[in-house]
Amino acid sequence: MKVQIKPIIKTSTEVELNIVLFNDPITNQTKASATVKLLGDGIFDTKVAVIEPDEYAAWGSDDNYIYDLILSKVGYERE
Repeated sequence: MKVQIKPIIKTSTEVELNIVLFNDPITNQTKASATVKLLGDGIFDTKVAVIEPDEYAAWGSDDNYIYDLILSKVGYERE
């Protein structure tokens, strides 16, 4: 028997992003680590993503870019 699983859509009422810069000793490059905390509608989730140097450089002044990038890295998207 095959079962089709439909995606579940939940809405987060609170999103907290914390970005920390660090020096990667292996590559000697500055990278960023982002911690994402999501709360709401049965959601309580914390995930961490690494932002590569070229991704960080592309951020510039467009905060929507970094929000979308980080959320996509941890498996979420904004509507």
